Amino acid sequence: MIYVCNVSGIKKWDNPEQIKNILEDLEKYKNQIVGLELCHNSIGENCAKALGKKIKNIKNLRQVDLSDCFVSRGAEELPKCLKHILEAIVDKSIKKLNISDNALGPTASPGYDFFFKKNKTLEELYLDNCGMGPIGTPALMKILKENKDMQLKLLHFSRNKIEDVGCNSISELLKDKESLINIKISDNEIHKKGLELFLKTIKDNKNISHIDIHNNTLGSEFKIFPEIISSLTNIISLELSDLTIENKETIKKLFEELPKLNKLRKFSFEYNISDLDYDNEKEKKAYISELFERLLKVPNIKEIHLENNEIPKDLYAKYLSQFKNKKLLLLSCFSEEEALNDEDDENIDMTDLNKN
Repeated sequence: MIYVCNVSGIKKWDNPEQIKNILEDLEKYKNQIVGLELCHNSIGENCAKALGKKIKNIKNLRQVDLSDCFVSRGAEELPKCLKHILEAIVDKSIKKLNISDNALGPTASPGYDFFFKKNKTLEELYLDNCGMGPIGTPALMKILKENKDMQLKLLHFSRNKIEDVGCNSISELLKDKESLINIKISDNEIHKKGLELFLKTIKDNKNISHIDIHNNTLGSEFKIFPEIISSLTNIISLELSDLTIENKETIKKLFEELPKLNKLRKFSFEYNISDLDYDNEKEKKAYISELFERLLKVPNIKEIHLENNEIPKDLYAKYLSQFKNKKLLLLSCFSEEEALNDEDDENIDMTDLNKN
């Protein structure tokens, strides 16, 4: 049973009386509850303390969602609120924890450090948009690395402005945690040096199945990028959109390597083609056609995202039918003013991306 904690008409919880029904339910269903969703509320310290006492009695708890949970709580109150709840679950067999969309950062570390030092069972950690930055990120990665019992499989860490320093600390964690197979570090203001170390690190991890590094800056000079990607033999989902590659030869070589990825089911490459320079329209069409031909040869691909790449409308229409014949989902990749009716895409029966 997944219990969703909501109070009709009340989002800001300051007094335990406001959440009396929730507290009663947590006691009543303590033997049935396996998951808690406390997200999209503003939990004050008194309520967090009351919740912690009830949550501590839920013996079969396996997953907790605390995303967007402490809106409007100040730098002093937030760590205390978070600590009351995490103290209640630190010794439980928690597999999945989501603390995304909270203003944590390094200043809130007293509210969460102890959990990551002590918990032994966590497999999925979602910490998107928490303001961890280049200071909080290395501190947390060090704790995760030192906890040898925790076999983390998934780490989602996007929109944290971690920069190269923070990315380097995640690379160090990857070297030590071979259990990690799903990594998301998109929208983090990471540049060439940070991404270069990260990509070289994942090259040595043959278990990686999901990578999302979109909206960072790889740059045009990183020539070994295609070689690294082609080594990811177990990759299922590859999100490489908006990396400011701006090098036609590097992109071409990358697409040449894609057919070697036998398990790849989802591929995203938005924005990267639109900024390339061509001598004329004929050259542009020939180049893009070659990329499409390579995509058609990826053996088990099911979903392709090429939005915002300014693909000529007639070229897109030509290849859309070929992709549909192979039951592939090709997301619109022409400019907005060249909108093409491709409603049939929505009716394609998609295969579960997590299946090998």
